[in-house]
Amino acid sequence: MDVVTQAKTTSVPGRMYRGESHAARKKERQDKLSAAALEIIGTEGFKAATVRKVCREAGLTERYYYEAFGNAQGMLKLVYEQQIGRLASTLYEAVNSVEQTPTAMAEAALTSLFGAIKKDPRMARVIYIEIVGVSEELDEVYRKGQRRFDELLVKLSKPLYPEENTADLDDLLMASALVGAITQVSRDWVLANFDRSITALVNNMMALVVGVITHLQTRRPAR
Repeated sequence: MDVVTQAKTTSVPGRMYRGESHAARKKERQDKLSAAALEIIGTEGFKAATVRKVCREAGLTERYYYEAFGNAQGMLKLVYEQQIGRLASTLYEAVNSVEQTPTAMAEAALTSLFGAIKKDPRMARVIYIEIVGVSEELDEVYRKGQRRFDELLVKLSKPLYPEENTADLDDLLMASALVGAITQVSRDWVLANFDRSITALVNNMMALVVGVITHLQTRRPAR
C-alpha cells in the first residue's frame, strides 16, 4: 500500500524538485531553448536551427525541444512572437515617457524602434526576414504581428486629433500604411547591414508620420 501511494505521489504534476515546481522547470527549459533558437535563427537563419543544434546550444535533450516547440515551425513562431512582444513593449514605454505631442511621440517611437533592432540584429532578422515565406501558417503569424503594431499606432495616435476628423476614414488602414512603410525601411536597413544612421532614418520617417497626424488634426470629413 505504501509503495502504491508513493508511486502516485511522485507522478503528481507540479511536484517540487530541488525547490522548483514542474511548471517552473518547464518554463526554464523553454526559456533556454528559445534563447538558443534566437541565437541560431538570428545569426545563421531558420534553416540552420536544427533540433540537434538548438539543443546543443541550450544544453538540453531533444525531448525538451519537442515539449517546448512541437516542431521547427512552432519554434520559429514562438521566437517571433517573443521578439514582437519585446519590441512592442519597448516602443510603448518610449512613447509614454515623453510629452504627448505628435513630434515627441514619433521621435521617441522611431528612435526606440531603430535603436532596438540595431542593438540586437538577431531580433531584426527574426521579425523582418526569417518569419516570411516559410509557410501559410507562419505568414499569418507575421500578419498578426503587423496588426499588433497597427493597433498600437491607432491607440497611441487617436488622442492627438479630434475623432470626428476621421469619421469617414479607416484608422487601422491608415496605421497599416504607416507601419508597412516603416517595416519596409527597417527590413531594407537590416539587409543593407545598417548602412544609414539612426538619426537619418528617424528624420525621414518622422516627416511621414508627423505629416499624417498633423493632417488629421485639421482635416474635415468628406460630405
